[in-house]
Amino acid sequence: MPDLRSPIDLLLVDAERRAPVLPEVERMAASRAPAPEPRPRPETLWGDEHAPDDLARQRWGVIAPAGEAGDRLIDAIAPLIELRRRQQGAVQIYRVPAGMARPAGMTFGEAARWKKRVFRTGAGTETEADLPRYQLIVGDLDEVPVAVQQTQASDGLVGRIAFDDLDGYRAYADKVVGWEQRPARVTAGDAILHAVRDGTAATRRGYDALIAPAHAILDRRRAAGEVAYHALRMTGSERPSPDELWAAPADRPAVLLSLGHGVGVPRRSGGDPRARAVRQRQDQGALSFGPGGTVTGRDLAGRGFLPGGVWLAVACFAAGTPDTSDYRHWLDTLARTGHGGSEIGHVLDTLAHDRPFIAALPKAVLADPGGPLAFIGHIDLAWAYSFFDLDDQPRRRPARLVSVLQALLNRHRAGVAVRKLMNAFAEVNTELTALQDAQARSGDPAIGDAERARRAHLWMLRQDLAGYVLLGDPAVRLPIAGPDDDDPAARRAGERGGWGEVSEPRGDDLLHATEAAVLAILGGAPLAEAATRHGLDGDGLRRLVASYRAAGRAALEAALQAHRRGP
Repeated sequence: MPDLRSPIDLLLVDAERRAPVLPEVERMAASRAPAPEPRPRPETLWGDEHAPDDLARQRWGVIAPAGEAGDRLIDAIAPLIELRRRQQGAVQIYRVPAGMARPAGMTFGEAARWKKRVFRTGAGTETEADLPRYQLIVGDLDEVPVAVQQTQASDGLVGRIAFDDLDGYRAYADKVVGWEQRPARVTAGDAILHAVRDGTAATRRGYDALIAPAHAILDRRRAAGEVAYHALRMTGSERPSPDELWAAPADRPAVLLSLGHGVGVPRRSGGDPRARAVRQRQDQGALSFGPGGTVTGRDLAGRGFLPGGVWLAVACFAAGTPDTSDYRHWLDTLARTGHGGSEIGHVLDTLAHDRPFIAALPKAVLADPGGPLAFIGHIDLAWAYSFFDLDDQPRRRPARLVSVLQALLNRHRAGVAVRKLMNAFAEVNTELTALQDAQARSGDPAIGDAERARRAHLWMLRQDLAGYVLLGDPAVRLPIAGPDDDDPAARRAGERGGWGEVSEPRGDDLLHATEAAVLAILGGAPLAEAATRHGLDGDGLRRLVASYRAAGRAALEAALQAHRRGP
């Protein structure tokens, strides 16, 4: 029988005392969670067997707001668009009407209709190969709703950049282009696991169920040859301080997993509503270090923290605050029934705003030329569910997040790495849907407390996983040298400014890639485009085309002569 006593951990503290909000909500409170809103399922899946990291095959596109505001954002990232165009050919740009981002929020049904009508139209000769699987959204949550990002992520590799001015967009685009145009100086990145050990129940569970096991898993997988990294560090003392974060190396790119409480800023505590709104956008989602203080976007702006790296932050609102929280109706129910105590009002305050927004902290580090290339975090409340199950029994599940770190360290693109979490979401969503369908078929609406709690915990896990989003270009990856970067073709690619995009295939892959490139050229494709698409050297490919033509003609002539002679 399921253990109903384990509490639910929320990674949120109040802004004034940095004390936990809703500490250890009783587990049965989850049974009051609402039925899940259906999420659109992917109509067609791209084939992962076709090199998911290959931009020329998977394609890359942009989703931007319609109108002049969107035009300015597209112009601001023009160098990045041009880089991707050189790597793959034409770049498709899709526009989201301004009316879709309204104060009441956008439903997933509306996002799914936009996807069908604008992104995947099915018109003419369109195929999956024509659509960009890598999709960069430009604009804040009030310009392109989060429902669009989450719906596109059902089968795409989706990231977002949002800044307070055009200079932020320009700086980020220049940073990505700069990293990709310089040859890599190291062959492996670092892995950093940081827990804010502030003595609260939620962070104790986070250290025991995520950070410490993650260290053991990565160490074991490295020994088995499944992941590569230069150094593995576990940081965070029992006297937490923001100074502990600055231990991240600056001499090589790193992947950072941090766990702690996000700061929630109440809006109904008196004073000018406009001033409270500004404060909320500046400070909500900042990282709490308990008595040691907080780390805000202002603290990280221009600091050069985590250069060329990727940051995965587990904390409430670390990535942003949505238009409508997935937990709002459930929290309202808890407040009406007396669960959660007086602190439930503070949680509800953090969900109230004049408009949804990306948090200031990831905006600051992504706009910093010396900062990371991508940031992964929650747009909503963050619970311990993503690494600690409360289904049939309490159980650690650190591998869900470790798989993201492993993919990044192995030089997969950020969108491919975050896809690991989306796969976990899909698995839980399928289980929850199956349970509900079985009950509907049985015709018996009554279920026991244990089964009700199980479904509610599956719902909480589902929403917790769905809250993770990628901020940054989904096509970025750690700027570390790949296995073929010492080859002449890779060196020439580095001189052209695309060191991370072209690698020379080997063995059977080389034969297939060469044949495909030659046939494309014989069919009229430009030689340079075919060489880039299939990772081949242009000069060598020109000679191979000539050889293929000569050998093909000789074989054809021999076949014609044999045909004339007859049997």
